[in-house]
Amino acid sequence: SFYDHYSINLLNARSLGMGSATVAIQGGIENALTNPAAFKADQFTIYFEVMGKGSTTEMNSYEKYEEPEEDRRYEMGVAESQNLEAGIPAGILGFGFSPAHYLSVGASFSIPQTIRYNILERRLPTGAFVDRFPSMINYQTTMTMTGHIDELSIGMNLIYNYYTFRDMRLIAPHFDRVRYEKGVFRFQPGALYSTDRFAFGATYTLAAEEEIRMGNQEPYYHIYDMHFPAS
Repeated sequence: SFYDHYSINLLNARSLGMGSATVAIQGGIENALTNPAAFKADQFTIYFEVMGKGSTTEMNSYEKYEEPEEDRRYEMGVAESQNLEAGIPAGILGFGFSPAHYLSVGASFSIPQTIRYNILERRLPTGAFVDRFPSMINYQTTMTMTGHIDELSIGMNLIYNYYTFRDMRLIAPHFDRVRYEKGVFRFQPGALYSTDRFAFGATYTLAAEEEIRMGNQEPYYHIYDMHFPAS
């Protein structure tokens, strides 16, 4: 959770240039990621965007542990290689069209979150070390439909977030290496009222509840009742 903000990919180049303040600005299918009602298609269009982000250092401090009774010591600290990185490039691929003058339909595939920890190192009781590279990627598929009545637009996103986790660490029963996937459906309604002088937009992504069972074997599952908050 310390790195949740770093994991977010700021997609839509125009929106990023405006400080992500595009809830009330009408445009192509890329605008539907902010507000489904902000999407309006006059003709068939395809949108493609790729972005990357740099790494950031691990928030940690060097520590040293000594065990004189066994006349041995080992050290745990932060190596130069320990940092957070994107893992993979992010972006958007989408299309939109207008089957009627009062309707816009589109779909997009985007990667709104990526994070990879490089490197999680742990010492085993045998004295050997194991290296892990935990990562989380959120693949998002969005179906968008927007209706237009004069200056008013009402839209709806059907969102499917597919989360993938790699090299997650569980304490019990041993140093477990977990690979995990989970899909979550969410709805996002939105509205936009726009005139030549001003525009007003609003959108709301509904919350979702899911049970996540992490683990590789029974009965060692870690069960979490997850709440994906509204936004």
